[in-house]
Amino acid sequence: MLKKIKRILAVIPVLCLMLSCLGFGSAALEGNVSSAVINHESAGYLSDIEDAMTLLDANVSGELPESNSGLPVFVIIIIIAVVVLAAVVVLVIVLRKKTGQKGQTSANGGNASNQDNAASKASDDSGYRIIGTEGALAGKRIMIKKSGTVVFGRNAGMCSVAIPNAAASVSSRHCEIWFNGSEVCIRDAGSTHGTFVSPGRKLAPNETAVLSENDSFWLGTEEQKFKIGVKKS
Repeated sequence: MLKKIKRILAVIPVLCLMLSCLGFGSAALEGNVSSAVINHESAGYLSDIEDAMTLLDANVSGELPESNSGLPVFVIIIIIAVVVLAAVVVLVIVLRKKTGQKGQTSANGGNASNQDNAASKASDDSGYRIIGTEGALAGKRIMIKKSGTVVFGRNAGMCSVAIPNAAASVSSRHCEIWFNGSEVCIRDAGSTHGTFVSPGRKLAPNETAVLSENDSFWLGTEEQKFKIGVKKS
């Protein structure tokens, strides 16, 4: 739409120039006709030099013809051009306001969507965190959701938390951690070298244990060690 308006704006000066040329051409043509009539009248009716000079001065004055309304043609052309230009400017302003409103609506919709996502994420937060204390993930904090399970292991395709550059003590799918509604639970997933919980008890394959805040667990050896923490306030 804006491109079409720009094209209209570009054509208006050309139209004005053409109309102006037509107006001045008409003026010249009428001037020639008037001259012929005057010459004819002067041949039949003028008798002295003063009348002839008066008519000649009126003819040479170059006055433009007037329209039926009494205004010169070029004035009417300018008025029409101004009216058209004003209409185009108003149209551009209206379109820009509508575009701005759509952009604002879209931005508001995006903000609302982000807020909804944040609220949804917060509602699924159990409040507990898995904190890396030793090894490849030392210093990392992993949220334990109310729904779903955190799976540790070497294989990124099988686990939600893959141990990078892990030692041979970590199995492809080593252990699972989840929130059961009131407590954090851990289960060995049949690992080769075992899953240990503080103070050092090794879980049997597929055995489940409960972890409390500040309890530690490690995968195979204490080189890949973690503890249970809570959400920062």
